[in-house]
Formats: sequence, structure tokens, C-alpha cells
Amino acid sequence: MVGIVVLTLLFIAFWFFLIKKGLLKKSNKKHIARIIAVLISVLYFILILLLAISGKGYQAEESAFESIKSDDSVSVNRIDSGYYFDGPGTDSAFIFYPGAKVQPEAYAPMLNKLAKEGVDCFLVVVPHDMAMFGINKANNIIDGYNYKKWYVGGHSLGGAMAGIYASNNNDKISGIVFLAAFSVKKIDEKDKVLSIIGENDGVINKEKYDSNKSNWSKDATELIIKGGNHAGYGFYGEQKGDNKASISKEEQQQQTVDAILQFMK
Repeated sequence: MVGIVVLTLLFIAFWFFLIKKGLLKKSNKKHIARIIAVLISVLYFILILLLAISGKGYQAEESAFESIKSDDSVSVNRIDSGYYFDGPGTDSAFIFYPGAKVQPEAYAPMLNKLAKEGVDCFLVVVPHDMAMFGINKANNIIDGYNYKKWYVGGHSLGGAMAGIYASNNNDKISGIVFLAAFSVKKIDEKDKVLSIIGENDGVINKEKYDSNKSNWSKDATELIIKGGNHAGYGFYGEQKGDNKASISKEEQQQQTVDAILQFMK
């Protein structure tokens, strides 16, 4: 975070210097200053991206790894795209993108519960734990398995990327599930939408969340979990900037599972 702040201050100071000296005016016959400004700007955004990627993420709690072990109800297999939770269901499948910088296994308990109840799940593992770098991984999963209905979704940034995937591939899916997330692209009217958000969520931008409701399909369903927060969908500890939940993670995830099951069935 300190590195990002320092780079940003230097970037602002650089542009202020160029403007004050009049080096960016069109009347300036020498375009070298403008070219340098563009190159510096590109470099700045690349460095910010690299710093964000390399920042410390959220590790899955030890208990979460128990849910990636097969049992009598759900067979859990490691596949190229992530994890496959194969339960008794045969009709519908759910492809899930993890939140930014969250170790994917943190969501295994919730997805294992879904699989036990008849919705097979795919937990996508993405480079640097950033869903934007694996947004089209759903294609490999859909092409490789045979289900009548496909749903995509995710938590936070993962949900946003799932929304973009759904918007670009509406012919392949039946619906989208947003957990503390919103879509910046319009969702096709034929695709159902379920949006779940915790009452105490301190991370999501509520103003952007509300303004992007216009991108939902007309029959969208919204669930506000009383006492829930941003991090309650996974087992990865507390998240910076989040508010305290007044319910347990287990309760928040159970309400989420119940809502998803109702939505899909």
C-alpha cells in the first residue's frame, strides 16, 4: 500500500510539473514531452497493477481444506480449471469465481454443501487469485462436462468477472449468482439473476452496487442477509475494511446455499 501511495504522489507531481511548464500544449511543436507523459502514464498503471497482484492475499483457514476431501456424498477432484465437486445431482452445475486475492479453497465448504444438495460445483482457480486473469475458464468447464443448465457466479471481484462472462456468453448459461458483487455489463433478459449481499458489508461500494442494478435482468432476485458481512461467504478470516458480522460464517453460508438452491430449482 505504501508503494502505491508513493507512486501515485510521484505521478501527480510529474503531471503537475508538465502542466505548469506548458509542455503539454498543442502549440508546443516538440511532441517529446507528450510522448514521455504517455509512456510514464502507461508505466504507472502497470506498476500499480503489479503491486496489487503481489500484495498479500487472504489464506484459506485450515478447516476449509476438509471440504476438498471426497466423502460418501461428494467426490472432489482437482481438475485443470480448479476443483470439481461432484455430488448426486446430474441436471445443474455452478461455476464459481473466488474473490480478489482470496485463496480459492476458502470457498470449498459452501460449494461442498451445494454439491451435497444436488448442484454440482466447479471452483475456479485463477492466476494470482485474481478472477480477471481467468475469466474465460468457464468455457473449458462447459465444453468438458455435460449438464442441462449452467450457472456462473462468484464473490466480490469474482462475481463481477462472472457477470462479464455471462454477458459475453449468454447463450451458454441459465443464470448468474452475485455474492457481494455487481455486473458492469448488461445481463441478457433470458438469464436469471440472484444477488446476495450482507447487511453489514463494509467492503462493497453500495453506491455502485445500487446504480448497477439496472444491468440485472427483469426477474432478478435480491437477498440481504441480516447480520452478514463481506467475508462471510468464505473461510479466510476477516477482510480489511469490512464490518463485523453479527451471525457466524456457517449461518451466512447456509442462508446463501439455501437461496442458491431455491434460485436454481
